[in-house]
Amino acid sequence: MPSHTPPLFLTEGILAKYGPDAIDSVLNDILEFNARVNIVSRETNLSNLRKIAADCLIPYEFLPPPQGKFFDIGSGAGFPGIILLLTFRGLEGVLFERTAKKARFLESLLKKYSLPAKIINADFTEKSSSLPPSSFDTGLMKYVRLEKSILTRALPLLRPQGHFIYYSSKDSKISAAAALQPAVYHYYLDNKEILRSFTLFTPTL
Repeated sequence: MPSHTPPLFLTEGILAKYGPDAIDSVLNDILEFNARVNIVSRETNLSNLRKIAADCLIPYEFLPPPQGKFFDIGSGAGFPGIILLLTFRGLEGVLFERTAKKARFLESLLKKYSLPAKIINADFTEKSSSLPPSSFDTGLMKYVRLEKSILTRALPLLRPQGHFIYYSSKDSKISAAAALQPAVYHYYLDNKEILRSFTLFTPTL
């Protein structure tokens, strides 16, 4: 159950606990590619990216480590899908990214680091029907706006004991419209200036 007192996590502590050395290598790849082709903010530096990488791993301070297959909606520069593939070996991923330049970058990372995943260069709501139902253990979404259409397509892809992690607070109107009562986990990262959260949806709720 979510804690009533939000814990404080530190980026360096999370990366030391979970993150393999390859994470920094990938983050440097992002910065190098971004200098040529804009895939993240031009002002982003390695410290910023390390914090984002740590934030991708925070749910597993509350939940068991991920296993099996996952899909990631809007993988962007690799958050959280690439970070999870590097950290939790044995995972298999499907990464949805509709922007061609980001999809090409993700493909280069999969090849360079021999990561077991495929890229679908398309909008999730348009191509999710190509995936078999009840075939994934985890769904992920970060930096994409939560919409009812996404939830109605994402949840049927999960196995009965699977879950969908939205890296932000739930949208109450959408949750109500979808007849869901998700669990929201709150925490701080590096300081207590900004309360962060992620929301856990399950197909059985």
